[in-house]
Amino acid sequence: MARFIRNIVIFSFLMLVGLGACEYYARRQPDVYSGKADYVAVNGGDIETLFIGSSLTYWGVAPNVWDGGKAYNLAFNGQTIDMVYYLLKRRMKDMPNLERVILEVAYFTFFDSFFEDTEHWAKWIPYEVHLDVGRHPKLSRYGFEISCPSIFRQKVVPWAEQPLENCDSLGHADYRNLSVRSTEWKSSKDLIIQSHTISDWENVPGNYNYFAGVLELCRRAGVEVIVCMFPAHESYYTRIDPGQLAKMYELIGTLKSRYGFRFLDYFKDARFNDGDFFDVVHLNNDVGAHKFTRILHDDIMKSF
Repeated sequence: MARFIRNIVIFSFLMLVGLGACEYYARRQPDVYSGKADYVAVNGGDIETLFIGSSLTYWGVAPNVWDGGKAYNLAFNGQTIDMVYYLLKRRMKDMPNLERVILEVAYFTFFDSFFEDTEHWAKWIPYEVHLDVGRHPKLSRYGFEISCPSIFRQKVVPWAEQPLENCDSLGHADYRNLSVRSTEWKSSKDLIIQSHTISDWENVPGNYNYFAGVLELCRRAGVEVIVCMFPAHESYYTRIDPGQLAKMYELIGTLKSRYGFRFLDYFKDARFNDGDFFDVVHLNNDVGAHKFTRILHDDIMKSF
């Protein structure tokens, strides 16, 4: 019996050591989350303008063409407004000279599901492991790369998986350029619109509160917030649910009356054409993003 217990202890120890080694290896592999966390930790004092939001911001804003520099893109694919809140709450102290936050709002912002309540819960893992946002306990499934086999596998055998996303030194995605756009890029509109249109509005109060929380964090820190709605292709904005869009504008209006931020709306801006998009809702990383960043800069910096 004693030998059996000893063998169980030895086996458990070896398994824990093995899992620990796997976790250590996975955490040391470069990815966009750890790269952005490291940049803010080291260079946060240089950041005066911060862009934050979902893939619309991640793909669509190029800080390297922002006049005078000192700007950074802290957006991620699939980043929801609750993630934005916890990320800013944790990282704003690392940016002592921050003057303004360009906060994305989109057709889907107030209607998104919370990832903890869906099969996509693992999207929170890099926020806890690399960005250390503190939303979940460290000793939970959110605190370990190995909690999600698909994420772990992508890191340890990248040659057998899809390439990990990349960004430039200022946080802007650099893998969705016009030159690699599919010739069928408009055909995705129905699927994209379907994924962005939510019939059940049960998450609106929670998302509204997180949006207000972001505004409150910035107000307390003396940081200006400029809320921005990104350009979309005509085949997208003419087919979405007008009721959901109207509700989004209503909520922004309510928040604007409370917090007094500037709201820049480029959603149906006629200056953007087919050559500026990667799909019907995202600007491409080079032509469209550079064009939009210059327009955004001029609109923000001009006197008002």
